[in-house]
Amino acid sequence: MFSVTFNSQKLSDLISAELAQWRAKWPSTTVLNGLADGLVHYTKGGKRLRARGVQLGFSLADGASQLEDACLTGQVAVELYQASALAHDDIVDNADLRRGAPSLHRFYESWHKSHNFRGNEQTFGQNCAILVGDLLLSLSQQVANRAADLANSKSARDTFAQMTAEVAVGQFLDCALEDTPVMDNPGYALEAALDVVKHKAARYSVALPVIFGAQLAGASEALTNGLEKVLEPWGSAFQLRDDQLGVFGDDQIMGKATGADLIEGKRTVLVALTLKRLGKNAEEFLAALGTDLSEREIDKMRQTISACGAYDDHEQLIASLLQDGEQHLAQLELPEAGKESLRQFRNLLVNRQV
Repeated sequence: MFSVTFNSQKLSDLISAELAQWRAKWPSTTVLNGLADGLVHYTKGGKRLRARGVQLGFSLADGASQLEDACLTGQVAVELYQASALAHDDIVDNADLRRGAPSLHRFYESWHKSHNFRGNEQTFGQNCAILVGDLLLSLSQQVANRAADLANSKSARDTFAQMTAEVAVGQFLDCALEDTPVMDNPGYALEAALDVVKHKAARYSVALPVIFGAQLAGASEALTNGLEKVLEPWGSAFQLRDDQLGVFGDDQIMGKATGADLIEGKRTVLVALTLKRLGKNAEEFLAALGTDLSEREIDKMRQTISACGAYDDHEQLIASLLQDGEQHLAQLELPEAGKESLRQFRNLLVNRQV
């Protein structure tokens, strides 16, 4: 019988057990204890969206009870990888906070200071976060392979590998876009921003975790292809909502500074739509983007985004992406209960404040 159950506490316990198993292989020293503390620090909390996606995909494919361990192991894998990706992303963005707590490189800066180490604490923090992020990637791959072995699924193994590779490509595209001149071709800025969304977020955060979970349950290629058509536009809508909240959200609810994307000069779809709307009048907005903005200056940029019509364009684009996914869902051969679970997942993606 079809059902979707997700136990966040159980997942957290499994992640802790995985890290403890890794820790037991190494001696207890001050330095290795610090490494382990960083692992624990950075795998706590979060929406567990990708793990929920794995569980959803497994249920949609009517996964057998004897494969439940494969599903749970797959959930651990995607969350370990998420921690890896965030560790590196926070370095790229020079972010101070993640989930309301210090980002991993800031965590290791503090660790450096508390142990009176020599050298530059910022360089140390970044170096350690890169390495711990790499370790989390390695652990996630090991766990994903174990899940695929439990399910005897080469396709699941391949999907996980594809997912990690696509994130790296998407991140590279994002970095390149930030330094690409856009005034001569604002249409390109929008096209390129949407491409970043597709590879860095839509497929990684939404489509591929669900497909990975479905493959662990032995899903047919027809089902996974259908899910991809539904979830890729919904995944793009998820990221667009994330970008909107990153500028207009509440700091306290978000657990990180809103407006940071403007300070970091992120060429999001929201920014690209603003540049397109402003046209030849975009020079002032573009000059402010990526500078050390005051709260008053951030508010002014928010007002510009809204007043020029870009905010409404952004909302309309989200609605269009949701409708695109819904049209594909109507064609998907799936029981109505499964379709309703997908719609509930869609609502989780976009109807949120964090």
